[in-house]
Amino acid sequence: MIHTTIADLSRYSALNPYFSAAFEILAKMSAQPFVPGRHEVDGDNIYVVALDYDTHPLEGAKSEAHKKYIDVMWIVSGKEQLGYYPTAAHKNITMEYNETNDCLLADIEKESTLVQFYAGDVVILFPEDGHAPGLDLDGTQHVRKLIAKVRVV
Repeated sequence: MIHTTIADLSRYSALNPYFSAAFEILAKMSAQPFVPGRHEVDGDNIYVVALDYDTHPLEGAKSEAHKKYIDVMWIVSGKEQLGYYPTAAHKNITMEYNETNDCLLADIEKESTLVQFYAGDVVILFPEDGHAPGLDLDGTQHVRKLIAKVRVV
């Protein structure tokens, strides 16, 4: 997991050949009117999901992990916590990995690290990074987030 800011995002471009294009589209979209939903960018290599939601309590939340895509999450507005725990260490898998939706779900481990995210923060989550996004921070918050789904190479 990489936790950074918009200003420092470009230093991670070399980690994946699609990162530069993904970072560019995120910057462009963050400056435009917010349109929730899926936005096609580069076929199966990059797409963006724009989410507009209220955060939720830690209790009952699920941790997710992916194999085909890296999540690049950009908080456009609001604040939240993200639970982090290594994918391979999850003890209670509630949904085995599903290739169609590129997702595994598990109960959040009590040892999970809670990371705070604010508007302008970016987190890059790799397949080994189990994560539970959208958790309350100082109570329920309204969040707008862009998630670039970047194909693992």
